[in-house]
Order: sequence, then C-alpha cells, then structure tokens
Amino acid sequence: MGGYVKKFRMGYAIALMILLAACGPVTPAPAVSPTQTPLVKPTPSQIPTSGSPVQAAKWPSLHAGWMTFPRPPAIRNAFYDPNGYIWAAGTFPGGLYRWDVATGAVDRYFSAGSQPQYIDSLILWGGKVWVVLNNGEVDSFSGNAWTTETTLPKDDYVFFNTDDRLWVAGAGKLYSYNGNDWKLFDALPGEYRHLSWIARSKDGSLWFSLSSKDYAVKVLRFDGHNWKNYDNLAFARNAITTADGALWFVASDMLVSFDGHNLAPLVLPGNYFSYQVKNSLPLAGGGLWLQTDAGTFTIHGREVTKMDFSGFGTRPADVYDERPLSLTPQGWLFSGGDGAYLYNGASWKKYAFPDSSLISQLVGKVGDRIIGFTPDGALWAWDEDEPVRFDGQRIDASYKFDIDGHSAGVAGSISHIDSDGVLWSAYPNTETLSFGKPGGGKVAQLKLRNPIKDFALAPNGDLWLALGGGYITSLSPKQVEMMGLTDYDWNKVRVGGEQESHVLEPVRIEIGDDGGIWVYVKDIGLYKYIDKHWNYLGANLSDKSAFAIGANGRIWAGSNYNLFGYDGKTWMQYSHNCIFPSHVTIAPDQSVWFINGCDGVYRFDGKDWTHFAKEKELAGIIPTQIMVAPDGALWFFSYSGWARYQP
Repeated sequence: MGGYVKKFRMGYAIALMILLAACGPVTPAPAVSPTQTPLVKPTPSQIPTSGSPVQAAKWPSLHAGWMTFPRPPAIRNAFYDPNGYIWAAGTFPGGLYRWDVATGAVDRYFSAGSQPQYIDSLILWGGKVWVVLNNGEVDSFSGNAWTTETTLPKDDYVFFNTDDRLWVAGAGKLYSYNGNDWKLFDALPGEYRHLSWIARSKDGSLWFSLSSKDYAVKVLRFDGHNWKNYDNLAFARNAITTADGALWFVASDMLVSFDGHNLAPLVLPGNYFSYQVKNSLPLAGGGLWLQTDAGTFTIHGREVTKMDFSGFGTRPADVYDERPLSLTPQGWLFSGGDGAYLYNGASWKKYAFPDSSLISQLVGKVGDRIIGFTPDGALWAWDEDEPVRFDGQRIDASYKFDIDGHSAGVAGSISHIDSDGVLWSAYPNTETLSFGKPGGGKVAQLKLRNPIKDFALAPNGDLWLALGGGYITSLSPKQVEMMGLTDYDWNKVRVGGEQESHVLEPVRIEIGDDGGIWVYVKDIGLYKYIDKHWNYLGANLSDKSAFAIGANGRIWAGSNYNLFGYDGKTWMQYSHNCIFPSHVTIAPDQSVWFINGCDGVYRFDGKDWTHFAKEKELAGIIPTQIMVAPDGALWFFSYSGWARYQP
C-alpha cells in the first residue's frame, strides 16, 4: 500500500511539473419495570460510608452585591510587534493583551466599547493593531487609544493582509480597506463558503484560495480586470509573500514559487517525497523557513539550506502545537494554553496572563460542570472524571471516584452530593447510577433496567429517580448500606397511578419541603405524588421547562416566553418582554430567579421585576444554571465565568 501511495504522489507531482511548464503563468419501547441486573453483593468496604468530617469552608474576599469571576483567558491568536511587544487576543471574555518582550510586563486592553467582547481575529497593519469583534465591530489600537473604524454585519470574521490593503473575510463576504475607505469586494466570481488565504504577487495580482458551496477548493488570480482559475494550485494550503517579493504556494509536500511571470516548483534536497511540510514562515530578510518531519530548512531565492537544528526540545505542557506562530529576533513565538512563549534555541520564556483569582482558576478547571454545595459551604464540581472540592481557599483535586483503582468515568450531567458527602451521578438516558464518597472508599454502581431521566435528593437523604417507561422510584442510602444492593427492596411507583392506561414519561423530578414528589411529564404537565396519591396539576409546559418549588409547595415554572406561578390552587401567568426562562431557582427570601435566554438574569418577588443585565452586572457572562449556597448567596454558573449575588 505504501509503495502505491508513493508512486501515486510521485506521478501527481511529475504531472504537476509538466503542467506548470506547459502553462507558463499559470415506537416507544414497552415499559420495563425498574428491577436491577444481578450484582455481586458488595462487601462492607465497598459500600459508601459517611467518612470523616471535613473542615467547614471559609470563603475570603466575598462581599454583598454582585461579584464576577471570568474564566482565565487562553490565547486565541498572537503576533510579534517589531516595536518589542507580543500581542495576543484572549478568550473568556476577551480583551487584548500586550507583553513587553524584554521585561515580561503585561497590559490588558478592551475594545472601543465599554465592555469586553470576544475577538475573532487580530493583525498588525499600517503600524496599528487591528481587532474584529464577534459583533462585527472593527477597531484599531494605537497610542494607547481605541478607534472604531467600521461596523460590519455580525459574522465570524478573519483578517488578511496584502501590505497595500487590509482584508476582512466573513461567510461569503469580503471587505477591503486601503487606509482611507472601506469597500465590499464583490468581484469574486460565484458564491463561496470559506476563504483560506489571500496573497499579492509582484505584478500586483491578487490570489485567493476559496472553497465553494460544494466544498471544492479553487485558487483564483485577479489582475484587476480578469480572473483566472489555477486548478493545479488547489493543493496549496497557504501562500506567503516574502520580503524579497517572491510569492510561495505551500502544500504538505510541494512548494511552488511565482516571480510575477512564471510558476516554478521547488524540490527539496534528498528524497523529496519523504518530506512533509508542517509549517512555513517568512524570514525577516526575505525567504522562507520550513518545518518538516525531516528537519528544518531555509529558502533564499532558489537555494535550499538544511539547518543544523535539533528541534524545540521539551515543550511546556500547555504548548499543544509544535508549530510556531512566527519568527522573531528573540526566537520562535508559540501559543500556550495560558500565555505566549518564546523559544530562543536553548530555553523557553513564558509571557503569562495577569494573575487571576482562585475562583477564576477554578472556573478554568471545571467550567460549568457543577455538582453542588455541601452544608459545610464547600463547592463540588467535576474536573474531567474526578470530583474537585473548593472551600474558598484551596482547590482540592486529590479526591478520587474510582472503581478498582481506575476512574469510574461517571462524571454524569446529573450529579448531586448529599449532606454526608456521598456523591451520586448518572448520565441521562443510561441505566447506571454511581455513588460513593470521594476519596473515602470505592464507588458502587447500580444497574437499572430502565433509563434514568432525572433524580433528586430529599431532605431525609433519600434519592428519588425518574425512570423511562413511566416510573419513579426511591433509594435509601442508609438501607443500601445495611442490606447491600442485591437485597434492596425497591419501591417503584407508576406515574399517574397503576390505573393509568398510558405511559407517562417523566422528564424532571423535584422534591418539596412537605415531602411531595413533583414530576414533569413530557407533553402533559406536572404531577404531584404525596401520601401514595397522584394529583395532576396541569400546566402543559414545553419539554425544556424549568421549575422550582418554594415554601408551602408554591411552584414557579418557566416555559417559552412566560413565567407561571402555582399557589396550591391556581396557576397564574406572569409575562415580561423577552423572557425565555431556562433555569428557575427560589432564593431564601422566596423570590424567584431565572436565567433569561435573551439578556441576563431576572428576579421576581411576586409583584416587581428586577433585571440584571448580561452586559452590566454579569460582565458578559451568560449563565446556564443557578444554585443557592448555604450562606444564602446565589451563584450563576457558565463555562465562560461565574457570578455571585448576595443581598
């Protein structure tokens, strides 16, 4: 097979050379009872125990009102400034960072707007730093001041530079700026899906690599009047104009130069077909630097020189890509997970982001994979497949959730930790429930014959599960500890009662302070199970409805563009502009809080609405869930950052 591929590539290359020379310029399943699969009865050491108590959490530096904790940034893209700086666009929530190469000092800048925005692309052009934001705004930065240059239709944009012009490319749209005027470049023939690169050759022609709607790649040349298609250059994944004016088309195993008149393939010395070009960068004085799987090369004119270079040594752990971004007078510039790096041929120097708070570091570690708070005030979350405990002063990642010495791999999206510190976890629509005390013994796994839809912890410590097939069931951790899994006496309950002729599929389950079990049934509404009786409460909410139970069984539920309240007798509808409640929580003062899919968070006290804006109080954070901490503070969690509010 390898010989065939080699011959094919050689034949392809020879054909290309000949061509260049010739052309010149070229149905629901039946309900199954939730009985368990036979398991070996665990020994006492395998059954989770309460373990030893932990120190109560003490969170320093927290205050009343709003606080936000953005995710530590990662480098989106970076470049070297000949004035002695490294510039990088940061993620979460954005901003521009500048490091002094000599001192390592870092400054952070935001866009021309009042709030940080996500930077799609940045570039150095015309002596200024340019950024395009995810809202279409194009800003330039010079002399420690921002200027909004233009605002384009909202899209995902990327910059290109042909020295004489700055280009901004979006999905099917291309704009150019000559230093005075912005223009829509509508000369491109036909429609295209993606633009890979733009280059300019000595004769002033513009070259474009683009993919069409059917993903076919084309390389086109525009001389200012006419277009010409170069099918034989479609392999080029990059085009570089060097300081000496040569234009190079670079593929994984092919180089072609254009001097303004002729295309000329370049063959590397030795067995050319064993080389794979990984990276190509322009040299300051003209020419190219090539990184291949057989070493590094420099190219000046048509002269190829193999460098005496042993590689980049042991890269730092957060430098994931072995390909440098650019060559600088101080060495190769790399992008790292939490900063930029320079390698001078012998050692690495890191240019780190400003120190972030401990909570922000936790955000970077766990994102929005939150388990919950324990009564001691500690917050638990998932880091990959292992739990992490945070007491406000230390991120403790020493806890394990193991089966026979191996990670249980059960960091499910449904997770709860009870007052005894026992962690319960399951993936929705799977049949395995895992539970154990992190770091305090082995994990036990319970296999059900019905998929788990949701589960919740009751005040008495019992676990209630909503199961596919139309059932709910309870599990007492204390009885499991005494009886073992195989001897456990299941209390399965059919949703709606045994007399119900239809399968009522539960989607959500919550437990009220009166011991009532509230179940949301797909396409039907809410049911309450108490004293072994079912009550139907109506409220045919959407499948993605969010609801919470307040004092005295009062229900608050969100559906579509409405908020509903149930006082035990009657449903009331509370409408407000642009409400799409995706998560509802009851605060200690019984006010209802919900995440609005449009513009932040709302609080409703039964009479008045209070809006907390994404752009203001939440500082750009878009939360996905809300939790109440033991101290009564509300926490808003998202992948990009957390927010905390304490009245």
